[in-house]
Amino acid sequence: MNFSNPYIAGNPVHGQEKFIGRTDILREVLRVLQHPETNAIVLFGQRRIGKTSVLLHLQKQLSAGNAYRPVYFDLQNRASLPLEQVLYQMAQKISATTTADLPEREQFERDVRFFAEIFLPTACQKLNQQQLVLLLDEFDVLDQPQREQAGKTFFPYLQKWMRTAKGIQFVFVLGRRPEELSTDTLATFKGIPSRKVSLMSQEDCDDIIRQSEHHGSLSWGIEAVERVWYWTQGHPYLTQLLCSEIWEAARSHATEQQISSPRNRAPIVYADDVNAAIDKTLEQGANACQWMWNGLPPAERVVMAAMAESPNDLIGLDELTTILHHSKVRLILRELELAPETLIRWDLLRPVDGEFRFAVPLLRRWVASEKPLRRVKAELDSLEPLAESLYRSGEGFYKMGNLTEAERLLHNSLHVNPNHFRARLLLGQVLLGQGKPAKAVDILEPAYYFDPRSAQPGLIGALLALAETQEGKAQLTTYNRILEIDPDQMTALKKKQSLLLDIARTATQKGNFDTALKLYRQMGDDEGIVSVISGKQKLAHHLLLAAEHEHKEDWAEAIGIYRRLLHEFPERKDWQKKLRHAQNQRALAECYLQAGLALQQGNNAAARRLYAKIIGFQPEYKDALRYLLLAVKGVDIEEILRENRLARSRQHIEELGVGVTLEMVYIPGGTFIMGAPDDEIGRFDRETPQRRVSVAPFFFGKYPVTQAQWEAVMGENPSRFRGEQRPVEMISFEDALQFCEKLSARHSRQYRLPSEAEWEYACRAGTSTPFHFGSAITSELANYDATHAYATEPTGEYRGETTPVGSFLPNGFGLYDMHGNVWEWCADPWHGDYEHAPNSGAVWEEGGDESLRVMRGGAWDILPKGCRSAFRDFDSPDSREASYGLRVALEGGQ
Repeated sequence: MNFSNPYIAGNPVHGQEKFIGRTDILREVLRVLQHPETNAIVLFGQRRIGKTSVLLHLQKQLSAGNAYRPVYFDLQNRASLPLEQVLYQMAQKISATTTADLPEREQFERDVRFFAEIFLPTACQKLNQQQLVLLLDEFDVLDQPQREQAGKTFFPYLQKWMRTAKGIQFVFVLGRRPEELSTDTLATFKGIPSRKVSLMSQEDCDDIIRQSEHHGSLSWGIEAVERVWYWTQGHPYLTQLLCSEIWEAARSHATEQQISSPRNRAPIVYADDVNAAIDKTLEQGANACQWMWNGLPPAERVVMAAMAESPNDLIGLDELTTILHHSKVRLILRELELAPETLIRWDLLRPVDGEFRFAVPLLRRWVASEKPLRRVKAELDSLEPLAESLYRSGEGFYKMGNLTEAERLLHNSLHVNPNHFRARLLLGQVLLGQGKPAKAVDILEPAYYFDPRSAQPGLIGALLALAETQEGKAQLTTYNRILEIDPDQMTALKKKQSLLLDIARTATQKGNFDTALKLYRQMGDDEGIVSVISGKQKLAHHLLLAAEHEHKEDWAEAIGIYRRLLHEFPERKDWQKKLRHAQNQRALAECYLQAGLALQQGNNAAARRLYAKIIGFQPEYKDALRYLLLAVKGVDIEEILRENRLARSRQHIEELGVGVTLEMVYIPGGTFIMGAPDDEIGRFDRETPQRRVSVAPFFFGKYPVTQAQWEAVMGENPSRFRGEQRPVEMISFEDALQFCEKLSARHSRQYRLPSEAEWEYACRAGTSTPFHFGSAITSELANYDATHAYATEPTGEYRGETTPVGSFLPNGFGLYDMHGNVWEWCADPWHGDYEHAPNSGAVWEEGGDESLRVMRGGAWDILPKGCRSAFRDFDSPDSREASYGLRVALEGGQ
């Protein structure tokens, strides 16, 4: 059995059996026609929404009864005709329908009143009590026509006619909303009811889809029906078109036996079949989609194009504004707000919670493919009449050769409307003619983004002119841009080749062999490649020799090679660095040799000065630090390390949390002289009189309390200079006591602050010099303000902040940071000196000022004399500074 395609795509639906839905609209029209006080109704809707099908179906329905005599008249393509000719053609239609005699054409041309006053009453008399219903399709095409055409006089004629007509009713169909018509046209429809022809309901859409099932030519799966609904959302034309394409594809794939045999079941449509037909549907419906598009104003087109480019289904005004901004499209705020509202009224967009989406996804697919925003922007020219006027004036001055005035006017045009494409193209030519290629390129680049084909010649010309004013990399960048636009542009190709050759030669001369080799390979220059490889190998040989001399510490030979290379390639920064390094190492070697000789000769002062100079420049240089300590303290660092290993064997470690420990070093009991001797540099009276003090064994913190340790116990970190391994600071005496209390409660041991005597005993570690490492101090040994020297040692670095604990060498007990970094609170109240002080290491309470508490050790911001072992200071118990920290003690038996 041969079947015909049941879907009607592109033409109005005429057949009664093929018309589906719209019962609400038909019912509304009949209600108006039956009302004694009304004689007209307006039906309006977007293009291709099915208005003509409704009108033709209405004609069929009214003709079936005895009350009305409908006459369908299409005004499409009649706007340019004279009024008398339109009236005569309408009379022809009426005469054919009513069997009324058609008068001679000259009678209509002689007096246009003849149609309404003589012909129509005569025709109505022929109807035998039936009412004449004029179904006027595409009526809005007569709105705003050219002078002397039908629309200019038709609407005033119609207004008068409708007021006096008897036995005649009107159904007007518009492709616009009535309020969008001109003022004169709108007056014609004043007081006339109107009804929108919109998208169809899902139920009616389903009926359209399943038409093929009525005669068994094609069956539809539920998911396929839902998929068609998703794509068309009840748009009658697009639904019919999509189903038609699916039907043709399904029937073409069916076998001859399936087509000819009625016993076989019809092919079934699935969701994938629907998706597969989308591209073909858009191809077949391109003209219709373009016609719908042409009916939109420019601002609405821009909004549709912008929304189609977004990856999101729902788009708000903010995102829409962002898309337009990135695309360099500017709509004034009012246009941006009104355009979506207009599109919603025309069933092209739908509002969803303050955002918008396409009402018909299939139409969005077409817009995204055929109407990218960069093309649509050209349509914005008509949004700003002032910009267009300025452009026309600028164009006139350009043709007259007045480039200065043309430039001014075109700039003003783009200021009013930055998207005026023709103004941008012409301004580029004007600027180029004035010898301003850089400005011309800036103007034409956005034009090329929007419309490459139109902007390409002007932009390439401007880029070529710009390249002539440039050199080096800037010129190469410009030629590369030209070749991005047109890979076959001969001038750019030749100029680029010549430029690359010059750059490669220059790179070779400068010793930039990798760059030169890359360029020669890019150009396919074999001779250049061989030359560069040879030079690169020669250079590698010299560098290898220099490295061998450095390894042997033969610095003079290494320096000689680097100087020769720099003479040949003076711009190579890496060889300049190598030369400086070799020169510095030669100077350090000479200084190290002199320091060793001074130490052997017993000239410790000279040795200290030279070793300090070496360490100040390169702290890790050979054994300079070891010999500096030997010159300053008289003790070899190896001996200190042996003592520290012994101390570690008796240390106590407390687990404070995950990865956080508190290391307590055992301090053996003993007797020492507390205070400063009279001849000590920087001595204060508060450090006297000296006395012999006996201290019992105890454990003392290996480091000042760190921020990680404080936070593990106290749950917060008050420090200014953050770092888990830096000492905690901003700690008052009261804060320190609270830390000890919490630490003790957690671990059932009596942690406390040290007494002042315990602190000095632990700091000295058996020494009697100002510092535990000797009679001098440098910034390589402690963190303090080293911009001032203590004795004869050189000045050094002022770091201006704390350093991680353990950054410097320990003392003889294995304690770190006893000089500088942060002040450490002691348990003693303040006494002005040591008069009447006890000889034990206990806290000295009697006679002390409880409003002040002792601090020891100096800090990162203190001069060297304030970091001595004997120096003591004080502050109120509640004071907090970025240099105030603590170190805890523990009884020796715990």
